[in-house]
Amino acid sequence: MMTGIEASGLPASELKKISGEYAKNFKEPEYFDFENHEIKYYEFSPKQDLISQKPIIFIGGFGKDAGAYQKEILKLVISGRKVIFVNPLYGIKIKNKSSLFEERGNMKDLPEVIKNKTNELLAVVQHLNIENADVVGHSQGGVLGTVLATALPNLVDKLILLNPAGLYGKDSTIGLIKRSLKEKEELKLAISNELDKDKKQKMQNHAQTHNKYYEGRKYKLFRLLKEIPGLVKMNLLLLLYDIHTHGKTQVSLVTSNKDATFPTKIVEDNLGGFAKRQGKEHLAGELFEYVDRYVMHSDENALHNYENGELLEQILNEGLEKGIGKQK
Repeated sequence: MMTGIEASGLPASELKKISGEYAKNFKEPEYFDFENHEIKYYEFSPKQDLISQKPIIFIGGFGKDAGAYQKEILKLVISGRKVIFVNPLYGIKIKNKSSLFEERGNMKDLPEVIKNKTNELLAVVQHLNIENADVVGHSQGGVLGTVLATALPNLVDKLILLNPAGLYGKDSTIGLIKRSLKEKEELKLAISNELDKDKKQKMQNHAQTHNKYYEGRKYKLFRLLKEIPGLVKMNLLLLLYDIHTHGKTQVSLVTSNKDATFPTKIVEDNLGGFAKRQGKEHLAGELFEYVDRYVMHSDENALHNYENGELLEQILNEGLEKGIGKQK
């Protein structure tokens, strides 16, 4: 069982130095053309010569650019891992066929918006000639990462789902919008109550980033009419079942106990893991039909956008014992 995992984060002096070295990478993404579409991604390479190390594909949540995950990305780069950050906005529709990937198993009824976003991910994978990678997905990015691992089981070694969508159970567009608004209010309250200056600054950065990318009428309409309706139709349990049954990908799930967007208790109940949380060990096996490892952030301010570069690095670089645990 995973217990006592410490996550102190990067020292302020080290973070400032590293942030300066990679500031350009966060501000200036890479671009390439794919079937008349301009594709954007961010690339972060470690200073050490670790060419043989497989890259990490980091997929962001709703409207979030690489800057929203600065500390997580920097922690991984410092550890010697190359990070490719991608967050498809509208995705790309492929002419004369529905997708760039084979829609196997439970992928037959994927919403078009999810297919298009996965197409954009695969365009990046093909452009960079990535044959093997670890994948991290936050929120909507967790859905896209799971689709990627289901479609290309030989591509993804480890899949880390950070507060992912798609595990809520029966959902609705209105329901998800209401919970997102509640999350914003919870974040404001947490910021006002936080006494630790460093933690307060982290939450303020998340709040600013959270709002920055929702500007623009075109994206707001797309999000309301296509993105959210497509997302609430997703049931990751079906895809995770396919991964466990037919693939080799190791799946780790990380939740936050104060996540208002996708509340942990509902996610656990949907997975069957509520029995474990209640100390009923003999009833908890159902959880591991879907995930190999599960950690819940128990910090009182662990909301939907909670960051923890230390834990992420440990899962990706060291591996964690199969089991369930709490992360403070």
